[in-house]
Amino acid sequence: MKTQTWMVGVLGSCAVGAMLIVSPACGGAGTDTDGGTGFVLTTGIYKPTGAATSVVDGCSLNPNGAADPVSAKTYKINVTGTTVDWYGNPDGLGRGTPSQPSNGTGTLSGQAAVLTRDNDVPASAAGECAYHLKVTNTLTVTGDNAFSSDYYTTETNHTGNCATGHTDGCVTTWNWSLAKSL
Repeated sequence: MKTQTWMVGVLGSCAVGAMLIVSPACGGAGTDTDGGTGFVLTTGIYKPTGAATSVVDGCSLNPNGAADPVSAKTYKINVTGTTVDWYGNPDGLGRGTPSQPSNGTGTLSGQAAVLTRDNDVPASAAGECAYHLKVTNTLTVTGDNAFSSDYYTTETNHTGNCATGHTDGCVTTWNWSLAKSL
């Protein structure tokens, strides 16, 4: 089995606009045992390549629900140097208080990043559900502009009229893969 081991290098001509090239050719140390040139993760719109798998849905988010499946959505990813911001919508706007990227922010190191979000989700109208949200999103770059994600979210401090299943301490997790679409 051939493997690649990379450390991030963002030097000289390898840092191109909003592009991160993960390769020893870009100044990073590492070994390349199969002749590859490294993986590129760039700013853009990403789309899931299929349904969420290994779902544990303690918060009733229903990631594969027919009405609003995560696989039918698109997501904005911003890459600046080694920083990755993953927004929950293509608008690239943060969510919650204080405003943060919906699916987290973090640093890419080698082929992996742990993105986090830790903020309050206010009620959108009087009497609706408000809560504290903590997201940990572990990414693995699997190819050029492609990655897998292990998504983990916890909700606490619920107030207002919250749906059944949105209880304090609820946890929802799933795995999914995404690729750049635009």
